[in-house]
Amino acid sequence: GVLGLLICSLVRYYRNVARYPKGPCPLPFVGNLHQLDSKAQYKTFERLGREQNGIYTLFLPMPFVQITDYQTIREAFLEKGEDFVGRPTIRLVQEAFGFAPNSGVVNSNGDNWREQRRAAITIMRDFGM
Repeated sequence: GVLGLLICSLVRYYRNVARYPKGPCPLPFVGNLHQLDSKAQYKTFERLGREQNGIYTLFLPMPFVQITDYQTIREAFLEKGEDFVGRPTIRLVQEAFGFAPNSGVVNSNGDNWREQRRAAITIMRDFGM
């Protein structure tokens, strides 16, 4: 009974993990928190960016897709923009990164995100990107 429930929960969890770009294998409840360098998290992000060709997912414990490669960022904004609309808002993240209603394309959502994206694309094109 309990073992069957545990196995079903694990299968469901890892099926959800498989929906995202590859990254280090997370653990249920803690995600990848145990794999981050607590003193220099940016080193973990840089290493994963190199290992995963510019795009990967970290579960902290919720999934965060990280894009570190210029070409991948460009493709995400220009060709697959609608895939990035409607992201969940997480109060802790908003507070940690100083969320404001018009805080750029990274922290916005919905119609505001579309407007910010349009402006960012125009600016990138003006600079020849």
